[in-house]
Amino acid sequence: MRFCEKWITWIMKCISTVSFSFNINGECKEYIVPERGIRQGDPLSPYLFLICSEGFSSLLKRATQTRNMAGMKRSRHGPSITHLFFADDSLIFCKANSQEAKELKRILEVYEQESGQMVNLDKSSVFFSKNVNLATKEDVCTELGDLENHQKSKSVIQQKILKSKYFPNCSVLDCKTPNNASWFWQSIMSAREELQWGIRKRIGNGLLKRIWEDQWIPNQHLRRPVTIKPENCQVQKVADLIEGYRWNRNLIFKNFKKEDAENILKIPISITGREDDFFWTENQKREYTVQSGYKAIQTKKEQEGRGRRERIEPSNRPRRNDMLRVLWSLRISHKIKIFIWKGLKEAIPIKELIWRRMSKGGPICLGCGKELETLEHLLLKCKKAKEIWKATPIQWDGIQELTWNFNSWWAALSEAIQRDQGMDHISLTAYILWQIWKSRNDKEFNNKTHDPAQMINKAWNAWMEFNEGIKKARRYSIEQTTAPLQMEEQEASQNPDNRSAGMHIRIATKWNKASKSIGYGIVAADCRGQDVMGWKMRENES
Repeated sequence: MRFCEKWITWIMKCISTVSFSFNINGECKEYIVPERGIRQGDPLSPYLFLICSEGFSSLLKRATQTRNMAGMKRSRHGPSITHLFFADDSLIFCKANSQEAKELKRILEVYEQESGQMVNLDKSSVFFSKNVNLATKEDVCTELGDLENHQKSKSVIQQKILKSKYFPNCSVLDCKTPNNASWFWQSIMSAREELQWGIRKRIGNGLLKRIWEDQWIPNQHLRRPVTIKPENCQVQKVADLIEGYRWNRNLIFKNFKKEDAENILKIPISITGREDDFFWTENQKREYTVQSGYKAIQTKKEQEGRGRRERIEPSNRPRRNDMLRVLWSLRISHKIKIFIWKGLKEAIPIKELIWRRMSKGGPICLGCGKELETLEHLLLKCKKAKEIWKATPIQWDGIQELTWNFNSWWAALSEAIQRDQGMDHISLTAYILWQIWKSRNDKEFNNKTHDPAQMINKAWNAWMEFNEGIKKARRYSIEQTTAPLQMEEQEASQNPDNRSAGMHIRIATKWNKASKSIGYGIVAADCRGQDVMGWKMRENES
């Protein structure tokens, strides 16, 4: 590397003259001269490491300049990358052929001879692109000293650890998630629920495929048997239906309906007796990729959304903007408006939502202990909620069939805004929903239950109190501006001599569209044009 000889001598003296002394029982013992130079924590150590790495890097660059190694390009006109160093870990790129493998081995031998360091083949592996054939892979691995082809190692250490901990005796598709599972494993399990509908089993010898539980019968998609399992049925595995690498027709027609039996007989059977395996249905190669996984999830959500839209029969429901406009115009507390808005946005932290998104807690409703705690179930369909709605002074007819979806139910409710006292009825309903939610939280966190009649009274009182507050605010604004005028009239009647020969009254009005209020300004002036008194007043829209 063309370092000065004197500088090299200094460095070698630092390395060769180092010695250590051990303090044993409070006494310094004899000095020891290490055979391998300075210790790892020595301040000089990282600089020497960088110098050695620079030498290795120079050897690789020279091989590229002489075209003995090609490296890797990420684009046609981009630079050629031959190596990446991460501390003492190295990634080296070259073409998958014997010539470049020999050149790489020669460079490693030169580096080992000059630096005294040895490559640990047990911790080294080779990665190939998917276009390299098997014979070339074996030749390259042999040239490099029988290095392990990383792509052959299917049972990686992570898989072994996870299997031994979470599913030692079953498949990852069948295992349950323990309560103390790590966040990493909970994330995998939540993804499994989303992707499991696109995973199917391919029949080999049939030993791993369950007849009545797995989706294995082809139609438009793989499905479970339509046939109901007969009583005392001894046929459990698909292998029980196979005899001598052929389907047992008599047994199949005996246990299955004609539709299932005909579809089963169309399934090809392996003549080699290979094991059952899995395949992915969402791409042509039948192999899972991250891209196809995201696409499958998106397709599934679109299908579910299309199904929900088809279930909404009436076409004259308010549009979403109209529904929200009704919500924001209600005379109710702002926190209740936000609560309803979160419900429409599926943002209320109910059990089923937390369990589905984060795999935490349980999804079962505490009120009934049977059904999933969805928003619709909690507010409308739970037996506790039904008791409350039966006792309310308001009965919403014609929207009971929409309780399966909170958005549809609230949209139908919003149409009542045009009816007589419709605003009041919707507002009171919002307060009842709020009391149901508060009661649920009291049960969840304080283990307290509330009587339905008590909850309705609380909702009624809260609604009346809020409306009384609005009315008082309006009266206060009017009384504050009219009191000076009444006082002046009283003084004028008591002292007639103080009256002016004439009065001029000027009036101005201003409408505020944002706050839906109107303001009045009144000024009284005498005959000389001097202002005598002024008043101002604001009135909200009723």
